[in-house]
Amino acid sequence: MKKVLLLSSLMLAATTSFAFDQVASASVTFKSIDMNADGFISSEEAVSYDALVSQFNTLDTDQDGMLSEGEFSQFGETTN
Repeated sequence: MKKVLLLSSLMLAATTSFAFDQVASASVTFKSIDMNADGFISSEEAVSYDALVSQFNTLDTDQDGMLSEGEFSQFGETTN
């Protein structure tokens, strides 16, 4: 029983760490694309990233012409 509990705990810790790494990576990528650091990615800022350009209108759920960090966080989910 102790082995099962220990193994389950280790698996949970590894999964949590992986999820945190994915969020941190997305944040760095968002910040690197957001050239003027206004907290949004415009279509002009996205132009260097073909995959992002092709998904821009789909990701821009409020259709304001800019991606918030929340909208951008869906980028990996729509491309997988």
